[in-house]
Amino acid sequence: MHVSLPAIKPMNLLLASVALAATTSLAQQVLPVKVTPVAARTFERRFLVQGSLQTKNFANVAARTGGNLDAIWVDDGDRVEAGKTVLFQVDPVAQSNAVTAAEQDLAVARAACAVSRAASEKTAAESLKAERDFKRYSRLHEKGTVTDNEFEIYETAYIVTQAALRLTKAEVELAEARVVQAEAALRIAQKDLEDTRIFAPISGIVNKRAAEPGEHLAAGQVVLRIDDPTVVEAVAYLPATLYPEAEPGKATF
Repeated sequence: MHVSLPAIKPMNLLLASVALAATTSLAQQVLPVKVTPVAARTFERRFLVQGSLQTKNFANVAARTGGNLDAIWVDDGDRVEAGKTVLFQVDPVAQSNAVTAAEQDLAVARAACAVSRAASEKTAAESLKAERDFKRYSRLHEKGTVTDNEFEIYETAYIVTQAALRLTKAEVELAEARVVQAEAALRIAQKDLEDTRIFAPISGIVNKRAAEPGEHLAAGQVVLRIDDPTVVEAVAYLPATLYPEAEPGKATF
């Protein structure tokens, strides 16, 4: 018996071969699987807040002595250098006169001290002579060669010169103390004169000028503000609901 089979076209035969090959390849391929253990993780929450950048280091420069503002040599935005830039000057006339008066007082005190020392040296010499006379007449009095009246004269002279010596020594100490006091007063007057001219205490930029030449300043009155721009810090205002989370070392803003 002869059976007739339908004819297979070449294109159908090619597709069947490709499908069989693809099925065999997928069956042989092993897909990798990665297993990750369950773990607790911290997630960030970001908020937009308003704030500003401020200099951490600044200086409010004030007048150290009272008087009229004679001159000011810097303005807003000027850069200054610590210890070198002269900022402003208060009228130095009163302080200059005080220095002159203090110098004169010191000269008088030193002259008075010299007089006291000279008087003390003279009294010391007189006291030494009186002591020698007293000792000599004491020996003569013991031998009976001088009367009691003569001995008492030299004894009294010795006592008087000893008292005078103590007095002149005290006067010298007082005069020396007055010299020290006058020297201290002169240093204070000189410092007050130096304080009429103010130098920049820190390096930075003039942020605010609060006085103008001709104004009368009180000691301690702020004239300028200087900001150091090398170190700044952020100042932000947080909602009250975030306060519990804003703990040092736990939250970063």
